[in-house]
Amino acid sequence: MSRRTVVIAFVATVSLALPALTAAMGGAGRTGPGTPVSPIQHFVLIMKENRSFDHLFGTFPGATGATTGVRSDGTVFPLPHGTDAMQADLGHSAGDFYLAYDNGHNDGFDLEKNAVQNGVYASYEQLYQQDIPNTGRTPRISA
Repeated sequence: MSRRTVVIAFVATVSLALPALTAAMGGAGRTGPGTPVSPIQHFVLIMKENRSFDHLFGTFPGATGATTGVRSDGTVFPLPHGTDAMQADLGHSAGDFYLAYDNGHNDGFDLEKNAVQNGVYASYEQLYQQDIPNTGRTPRISA
C-alpha cells in the first residue's frame, strides 16, 4: 500500500467521523449562518518516515512503550536516547526489511544498512518527551 493511499484513507476516515465527533463535543443542533459546523478549524497530519510508537512516544508518562531492544545475537540492551535527525538514512530495501523482521522475531534491526552510526545503534534509538515539539500542550480549539 502506498503512502498516498494511506493518507487518502486516513483523511476519508476523519471526514466520515467528523459529524460524530462534533456531536460528542456538543456541536450538534447549532445551525445558522456563520455558525461553525464543528469546533475543529484545522486538521494537520504530519507523518515521519521510519518511526515507530516506541521511537517517538515510548517513554511518555503513561505509555507502555519498549525501553529495551534485542539485537540479532540475542543481546538485550536499553534503548539509547536518540536524535530526530540521523547521520545517514537507515536501509529501505526489501533485504533490510527481511533482516530486521527475522521471520517474525523482529530482532535484526542492527543488521540493516546504516543501523550503527558513530558507535550507536541508530535503528534502536528512542526519543524523550522533551525531544518532541509541542508535547505537553493543551490543544487550542476555538469555535
